[in-house]
Amino acid sequence: HKQIFVLPDQEKCKQAFEKIDKDRSGKIDIFELSQIMKCLSINLELEQLKELIELVDCNNDQQLNFEEFYHLVYICHNKKDSNLATLLFLVADSDCSGSIDQNELSMICGKLGLQQIKIKKKMKYSEFCRTVGRVLD
Repeated sequence: HKQIFVLPDQEKCKQAFEKIDKDRSGKIDIFELSQIMKCLSINLELEQLKELIELVDCNNDQQLNFEEFYHLVYICHNKKDSNLATLLFLVADSDCSGSIDQNELSMICGKLGLQQIKIKKKMKYSEFCRTVGRVLD
């Protein structure tokens, strides 16, 4: 099946991450993140970056490891419009696979304070949009 979302260049992201992570902690904060985003030609205000960090920061330490950072770049590359369902799908798709499993769905429901939704198999983008549409109506 065709991947509808674009995966960022992992090598380019890794190089940018390592260049900014000067203390080699394996984590970057919001200020380091804003520097990287400029290098990757992603223009976001500090407030928007803060919101995105909250969505992808799995352990809530206000810093991003490389996987969380890569996920954030994946969201930025694919969030073409302000469609809420698309944004939520990209946020939930933490492994950047183009589909969502039960753990990813539980995580996004938890972050949004929504009732948990059970799924039997991976959920594709179109199915997610239909489900979210029903929940948000």
